[in-house]
Amino acid sequence: MKIVAFQHTPGEPPGLFESYFLEKNIPFECIRLFDTNEVPETGATHFIFFGGPMSVNDEHEYPYLKEEKECIRLAIR
Repeated sequence: MKIVAFQHTPGEPPGLFESYFLEKNIPFECIRLFDTNEVPETGATHFIFFGGPMSVNDEHEYPYLKEEKECIRLAIR
C-alpha cells in the first residue's frame, strides 16, 4: 500500500494525515502541485486530493488539473 496526497496550495498541507501515516509506517508521499505543476507517476494504491481555490475547469490556469482528473478516473476504474 502507498498513499499519495495531492496538495494544491501551500496553506493546505497534509497535517494530521501525514503524522498518522508516518506513525503507522504507512508509505506516504505528498505531491505539491503548486510547485511541480505536473502529476508524476506515483505507484500509489490510495489517493487523497486536497482542495484549493481553483475550479476543476481551470485547466488553462492550472495545467496539471487535466492530468490530475485523469489520475482520478484511472483510480476509480
